[in-house]
Amino acid sequence: MVSEGATSADLTQAADRVLETAVARGEAIPLTSNTSGGRWSLLDDPRFTTRTQMDRERAVLTAVHQSSRVEIDREVFDRAARVRELTSEQDNAIQRLGDLDGVIVAVAGPGGSGKTYAIGAYADAARGAGHHVIGVASTASAAQKLSQDLGGTWTGTIAMLTHHLDQRDETLPSGTVIICDEASMVSTKDLARLADLVAAADGKLILLGDPHQLPSIDSGGLFHRIVADGHGVVTDLAEVNERQRHELDRGVLLRLRTGDIDQAVFDYTEAGRVHIGHNRFDTMAELVDHWWNDTRTMGVDTVRMLASRRSDVEVLNQLARRRVESEGLLSGPTLEARAGLTFQAGDRIVVRTNWYSHTDLRNGQTGTVTQVDPESGRLTFRRDHDQVEVVLPKRYVDQSVEYGYAQTIHTAQGHTYDRVHVYVDQTMTAEHGYTGLSRAKDETHIWMADPPGPLGDCSHVHCRPADENRIDALVRQLSNSAVRPAATESQAAAHSMTDRQLIDRRNELARMLRDGPLDQLAPKLEAVGRPRWIDDHAYLLAEYSEARQEIDRRVAVRVLIFQTDPPQDLLHQIGARSESPDPQAWDAALAIYAKTRLEVGSEVDITDPAVPHTGQWRDAVYALHPIEGPALTLRLTG
Repeated sequence: MVSEGATSADLTQAADRVLETAVARGEAIPLTSNTSGGRWSLLDDPRFTTRTQMDRERAVLTAVHQSSRVEIDREVFDRAARVRELTSEQDNAIQRLGDLDGVIVAVAGPGGSGKTYAIGAYADAARGAGHHVIGVASTASAAQKLSQDLGGTWTGTIAMLTHHLDQRDETLPSGTVIICDEASMVSTKDLARLADLVAAADGKLILLGDPHQLPSIDSGGLFHRIVADGHGVVTDLAEVNERQRHELDRGVLLRLRTGDIDQAVFDYTEAGRVHIGHNRFDTMAELVDHWWNDTRTMGVDTVRMLASRRSDVEVLNQLARRRVESEGLLSGPTLEARAGLTFQAGDRIVVRTNWYSHTDLRNGQTGTVTQVDPESGRLTFRRDHDQVEVVLPKRYVDQSVEYGYAQTIHTAQGHTYDRVHVYVDQTMTAEHGYTGLSRAKDETHIWMADPPGPLGDCSHVHCRPADENRIDALVRQLSNSAVRPAATESQAAAHSMTDRQLIDRRNELARMLRDGPLDQLAPKLEAVGRPRWIDDHAYLLAEYSEARQEIDRRVAVRVLIFQTDPPQDLLHQIGARSESPDPQAWDAALAIYAKTRLEVGSEVDITDPAVPHTGQWRDAVYALHPIEGPALTLRLTG
């Protein structure tokens, strides 16, 4: 407990005690080396994960290497592709997808490559082969877009699917295929749940996404890991772009994906697409002026302003709303809502809460206000995607309606506009930049403020050095990934682990291989065959082999050291090599001693029969001194 009035040092010490307890219990797993002499401290800035998170990641990564029982005849694929009239790249992607037999497979490609349209052909083929097909996404708006390409397939959020199954205590039909869109945004927890569902149904999970777009807000990074590993990944659409009309935009996005950031920024700058203002407010005001001019020729619903931070979006929305009001485009009575927002006919809005039973209202849907009723607090708007007029009651308006002239880049992922203006602040990352710059079909413009000094008085970690100009800062920001590596990827490699971490990791892998997948497959092992089992679990076996090899290497090093400088307890038990009647047996005992010490540590009494992993050492002592009392006693009691 921390008492009232505790100092920051007291809070840090209390947090360290909690951390040490969690590590000791195995609830927290360190992902970085311990630099504080055996004690974990937050001041060392280590990284940790939970055992649950590690288990989820390993379950998903293991499933990537397992074989699915879902099979679809090539002729069925061909018929589905002909009906959809796929491009050659899309057809190749679907044919390649059909050849992959993994439980989890991925289709990686940029926005506008036609991933979801092409996957519709796979869904048609799967249904034609008798498989049940489900479409899911992490957000309701993404699920709705996916449903348009999957035809007669049930499509919803991951939360909707799992809630439905849990409430009814149901499982998926055998051979179910789940298609998950915007997979980069799916958390590890949700991805592991989907993997469990298809595994229980002998089904298949297909992940669609772009690893260059925004990652999950929650703990994630697995989709990026799967794509980077390359096993079971379709990349035929990686360089396909059917969204951007101009070669300039297609070229810039390709350079961003391939890491040529300098040239991408140079190309946009030379084309007049990069605008730099003197301060934040003036830059935003100029951005809104250009947005307004574009809306006059292209339509207010096809031009969008985007920013990373909600605070910037709020300012842009307020400036845009004032401009629309000053131009006389708002009419009728005024409805005052929460937080000082006011709405009139002509306002652009976005809804923020799913309400499926009310005209299938979904978070992120936009539209134009057609009528307000100040007395009842109701608001009516015409929805953009289907032109349906929706009436919203006061409680919904107060809690879930915002201006829709500008929006965050995160909420824009998966959407397409004609023209986009992106405001870049100091927190912009590679994924924010790529996602924002890939939303427009026609043109994308970048807006940045360039105050004096390192972005003014900013003390944020992302602020640039004082001698860095704004264009260089933009290159640096678009090169800085926000994707947090998976815990299994961040965990120290075998050669960089401490002895205890290495032994614990080896034991954990042995447990997973012995008690986990093997037991699950035991009833089917005869049919599956041992080679198939080994292939399905190659990922775990390779890591287990690496741990064993590192242990053997460390034992060999200790043997060399102990030969010239034997520990005292070793000499006490078996004497010096020069005094041994059997030097070869002494050498063998030394190797056993070195391995035993690695297993149990340097402080443990390895002559104690109650200590695990010490029996072999006691046998070695007895072999060298079979008639000595202490050794004989150890032998009899061990």
